[in-house]
Amino acid sequence: FEVYPRMAIQYADRKDVMERYDGSRKVFLADGDGLEVGETLLQPDLAHTLELLAAKGNEGFYRGETAQKILADVKKYGGNWSAADLTGYTVKERTPIRFKYRDWDVVTAPPPSSGGVVLAEILQMLEGWDMSQLDEAHRVHIVTEAMRRAYRDRTLYLGDPDFVKMPIARLTSDDYAAGLRASILPDKATPSSMLPGANPPLEGVNTTHFSIIDGDGNLVAGVGNDAKEIVSPETLKTDFDAVVLAGGAEHPRDLPVPGRDLKGVYYAMEFLPRQNKRVAGDDVEVISAKGKHVVVIGGGDTGSDCVGTSNRHGAASVTQFELMPQPPEKENKPLVWPNWPLKLRTSSSHEEGVARDWSVTTQSLVGKDGQVTGLKAARVEWKDGKMQEVPGSEWEMKADLVLLAMGFVHPVAPVLQAFGVERDARGNAKAHTDEGHAQGAPAAYETNVPKVFAAGDMRRGQSLVVWAIREGRQCARAVDSFLMGSSTLPR
Repeated sequence: FEVYPRMAIQYADRKDVMERYDGSRKVFLADGDGLEVGETLLQPDLAHTLELLAAKGNEGFYRGETAQKILADVKKYGGNWSAADLTGYTVKERTPIRFKYRDWDVVTAPPPSSGGVVLAEILQMLEGWDMSQLDEAHRVHIVTEAMRRAYRDRTLYLGDPDFVKMPIARLTSDDYAAGLRASILPDKATPSSMLPGANPPLEGVNTTHFSIIDGDGNLVAGVGNDAKEIVSPETLKTDFDAVVLAGGAEHPRDLPVPGRDLKGVYYAMEFLPRQNKRVAGDDVEVISAKGKHVVVIGGGDTGSDCVGTSNRHGAASVTQFELMPQPPEKENKPLVWPNWPLKLRTSSSHEEGVARDWSVTTQSLVGKDGQVTGLKAARVEWKDGKMQEVPGSEWEMKADLVLLAMGFVHPVAPVLQAFGVERDARGNAKAHTDEGHAQGAPAAYETNVPKVFAAGDMRRGQSLVVWAIREGRQCARAVDSFLMGSSTLPR
């Protein structure tokens, strides 16, 4: 399309930003001077991305070619996104705001977008006047006064519903609008002192909100909002005398085999949380196993939960593979104590129905038209602690839905990178646990960054709750000693 005047001005205002990146320079600054009014703007890369979205849906964006390009570009310019960040992203579907204005039924965006509630308040206040009978000055006055009250309420009450409890029903009710309407003087501006509000933070001039309506009247509105508050590492280090990083090991172990990008292959933590939210009453889209041949790769509680959830969905079949050999039904207590006993564990989910198999490795995932239809597997055996495939043991089986429940490998990198914390070979925060450190060396659980400590899964990777408890206690003692010179806390 042709560049119109306002567009040219806006792009000129952002020229310094577009100059930073190869992609934006190529499209918007091809001749070095930016876009001119009347010039034809061509974006073939965007067209290709839209074609992928049309053909594959969200799989065409969050996986495959587009996802790989996004991750490569983010990494190139210093970002820390991972494939799991994209594949794990879900859209929250929220109930829209509905209200009547004269003879119209209005459906608009709910929080975290504030516009729907503000619009409802303004129009319901204005409903008390026949605007066509007012002269221009009085129309402007009434609309302005209605907007002042609605935007006052925006600063006082509205926010992200994941973190803020809002009286939406009251704010959008006819009775509330009548009360606000009664406070509007027809020929005099209301003093600001009579409309006290909160002091909101400075907002940007940009927006992450979009609304789309098609020719049949189908409407979708979206707003990007993921965090209640973002606090920089520098702020934490400045405001506090010690900082402890004790997050979980949230980076899932992937399955790097051919066909991994096929539609229908998900991490367990893409599959399970959506079902939990649905059970909790949230109106979210789940990944359904109904009528499908489900293969769960991996064990533990997460694998068991995948089995149980698939059965409750009404899966046609559920199979679970584990890489390790089948454990004995009873542990050898004198041999394993005090370590975690190795024995066969059968959960209530397993008892509901599943074909379990051990010493199995997945060689590849196969599919048709971008959708997984099966997998190729083989038997393995363990010799001297090393895994070897058994020659001639390969087979192929049907699979419409493949769930990866192979555990987690390390904490997500952006947290540690933001603090500048060194990582060990496994991607965990590097910190020792020895109290008898040399003078001037980092204290127990202290990272290479002064006064920044790490404990639990953040330091040792995926582990048991008992280790989190142990390291939490020891880290608390280390921080106490770091601050006070000594500690009486138990180790």
